[in-house]
Amino acid sequence: MAQKPGKAPGLDGIPADLYRSDLDMWVRYVNNVSNAVLASGTYPHSWNGAIIVPIYKKGNRAAPMNYRPISLPDNLPKIFCH
Repeated sequence: MAQKPGKAPGLDGIPADLYRSDLDMWVRYVNNVSNAVLASGTYPHSWNGAIIVPIYKKGNRAAPMNYRPISLPDNLPKIFCH
C-alpha cells in the first residue's frame, strides 16, 4: 500500500499499518473480498462512507472559512479500487 504509516483509519477503524502487519493473511482476505464483490457485481454501500475532519489552515480558529475538510475513507475500498 502506498499510504504512509501512522495515518488515521476510516469508519471501519482499521489503520493501514494493520494491513502491513501480516501481509500474507491480508492479501488472502482482500483477494476473497474482492472476488466476492466482483462476483456479486455490487459495490458495497458501506464502502461509500468516510469520516470528514476539519483541518485548521490559518487565521482566526473561530472562523469556519479557516478550515478545510479532509476525508478519511476505509482502507479496504482504496485497496480494491487500486
